[in-house]
Amino acid sequence: MISSFLFGQQNIKGKIIDEYSKQPLIGANIVFGNSNTLSDSIGEFDVVALQSDTFTISYIGYGTKVVINSLPYNLIEMRSNSEKIDEVTIIASRINKYEIGRQNVLVSEINNSVFLLGENDPLKMLQTLPGIKYGIEGTSGIIVRGGGPDQNLYLMDNVPVYGVNHMFGLISTFNTSTIKELSIYKGIFPARYSGRLSSVLDFRMDEGSKSDYKANIGIGILSAKLNFNGPIIKDKWTINTSVRRSMLDYTIARSPKYYFIDGSLKSTFAINRNHKLSINLYNTKDSWVKKGRIVGDSTSTTSSSSQLNWKTKVASLSWENNIGKLNNLITIFNTGYNFNTSSFDTLNLIKTKSSASVSNNYTTEIQDKGIKLFSTYKFNKYNVSFGSSYISHFIFPGESSVQIREDRQTIIDSLSNQNSYSNRELNVFLENEFRLDNFKLNLGINFFKPLISNFKTKNYLEPRFSLEYKFFTNTYLQLGYSRMNQNLHQLSNNSLGLPSDIWIASSSRILPANSENFAISFSKDHGSYEWIVESFFKTFDNLMEYGSGTSFLLNGVDWEDKIQTNGKGGSKGVEFYLRKKAGKLSGWVSYTVSKTHRQFDNINKGEKFPFKFDRGHEINIVGIYNKSKKLSFSFNWSFSSGNKYSRPIGYYPSINYTGLTNSGIGISTDLFELPSIGDNRQTDNNVLPIFDKINNASFPYYHRLDVSMRYKIKKKSLTHQFEVGAYNIYNRHNTLYVSYSADVDLLSPSTQDIIGTKSNSKLRSIAQFPIIPSLSYNLSF
Repeated sequence: MISSFLFGQQNIKGKIIDEYSKQPLIGANIVFGNSNTLSDSIGEFDVVALQSDTFTISYIGYGTKVVINSLPYNLIEMRSNSEKIDEVTIIASRINKYEIGRQNVLVSEINNSVFLLGENDPLKMLQTLPGIKYGIEGTSGIIVRGGGPDQNLYLMDNVPVYGVNHMFGLISTFNTSTIKELSIYKGIFPARYSGRLSSVLDFRMDEGSKSDYKANIGIGILSAKLNFNGPIIKDKWTINTSVRRSMLDYTIARSPKYYFIDGSLKSTFAINRNHKLSINLYNTKDSWVKKGRIVGDSTSTTSSSSQLNWKTKVASLSWENNIGKLNNLITIFNTGYNFNTSSFDTLNLIKTKSSASVSNNYTTEIQDKGIKLFSTYKFNKYNVSFGSSYISHFIFPGESSVQIREDRQTIIDSLSNQNSYSNRELNVFLENEFRLDNFKLNLGINFFKPLISNFKTKNYLEPRFSLEYKFFTNTYLQLGYSRMNQNLHQLSNNSLGLPSDIWIASSSRILPANSENFAISFSKDHGSYEWIVESFFKTFDNLMEYGSGTSFLLNGVDWEDKIQTNGKGGSKGVEFYLRKKAGKLSGWVSYTVSKTHRQFDNINKGEKFPFKFDRGHEINIVGIYNKSKKLSFSFNWSFSSGNKYSRPIGYYPSINYTGLTNSGIGISTDLFELPSIGDNRQTDNNVLPIFDKINNASFPYYHRLDVSMRYKIKKKSLTHQFEVGAYNIYNRHNTLYVSYSADVDLLSPSTQDIIGTKSNSKLRSIAQFPIIPSLSYNLSF
């Protein structure tokens, strides 16, 4: 009897694809007998099962399909729910049950949510999920479980992306037309990921249809975009290309002139069933130009211009292959980010026909070249993953130049250059996932080695652990722990999303930052809805911040001399998530209660202080109502505690004062104008505030309601979609920053004006975003 049972077991292979596009479905859940597995990165699975077993396949947006085994190979085609019902209905049988710290996002959810100026933005979509906060209102930057904006690793088909913001952070550079899948890991990381402390955003790009040509044209107040995908050789060679450009310089903002453009191309060639090549190209550019001409009097004229440019470039080549049960992915890549600002001022004297001019220029850059190997070997009860990566970082912290000319003769020509340098890193990982009855255990280790020139660095081991126990049907308790190290750092102007942030790497004086993450979750999937409760605790070490009295431009001063190091921090909280997945009304409710702090020896007298984005309470309610196949409505209501800021205890006189940093109790000046997004302290009337503590007060409670309506018309092969909406529909005045002022002639330390005790001093709340309408049109065929 035993021998006949063993004889009945077979190696059963298969591939799961979309019925129409023929694209592989990655991470589909395959249930057979008392076991289950997931399809790999090319949609395939390989299991040991009885020949008589049937397979139940489920995938997000595709429902469930029961398949009878057909030896020796099963090609399983899944039909999207969008082919059977209204395309905007969200029906989400999961890829897999909830994994601790991980959140999957559907492209359909991004496209049906409400955002500023109507632009579909995956990062703003993530801001509605528990544990993920916006930094500054309206921006696409994210704060994950108390981490900084530079502690998020953005991966596009396994390649790091550095420049992720357009419009000074108001929207991200990721175009949903090119995204197939998006997952975010919020703290408990599998061993395959390394390099950041707080989160990993894993974008999988769409290969394009293998059978049909598809196109989408969209235009709105903010941007116009075009996407085209289809086969070059049917069922073998595909292409997916997209381009998007802002429209504000044609419609609203003609001076100063601003525009952005981004484009991507992915092409995949299937050599055979076991080998596939992919090329991925991605470019973005932003340009901001301001010009002016002033006629002073009959004797002279003055002209001025200033310009900002920042751009991102990514190029990669991937080879996927299967050798028996071993699946391999090899990726070579080049990725980088560049920021440049310049200004030019000229004075012309009419009578003497003489002139004088001053020009300033500043440039910073980061560029990576690397190779990654990821392999998976599959068994019946467990999978082993292993691999490595080698990345060479080219860092150019900054170059400043100043030139002064009189009557075309150079008087001053100075160049202040921060020496470029290289920093390399090596990662090797091993990960093992084991399943047994009601238990699932994932154990992993990542070996991290920073390679710094002329400096002996230590080796870092990053253990990873997660355990899952199944109580009842679809009811799970999960525990997790991970340790992470971060080799790269970002010198920030304290304004999340501004392009002037400077990337630098660890050196002989600046060690890698590290964090430890602990989490426990309890979840239940009821089919049509699910709920999750998760608690987290994390610590930070070796953090860095700008020191007191410094600005973000380096200006000849070594960047290592401008920062405070050896900082510590901590974050803890509880997240609640309730989601309705089916029916005419779908959506979710998320609530996070948390507390985050920082501590530096030379900041705030060495005492702990609240993190700038430490908002204790955060609530998001997202709803999508499909009234009919043609008409749907969406809304998003957000509520949170206010950002922290430093409230002054008094003032004293100042001469030629222009600004304050938020990194410490000190004074600094901005060297050129930027939009005031995120500056949470300003002053006027030539007085300086006096502070005793950092971030000792909070902005008022924040809340707003966004709504949208979509109307869809189908005519033969054409689909027209009209969308109208509004951001902050009840016009709530939400504080973006505060302005300090004191209407007095002189103040001295002995006669300090304390806030709240005299009428001649005040704090003024500044809001940036009133009610903002949006309108867009999309044509698909």
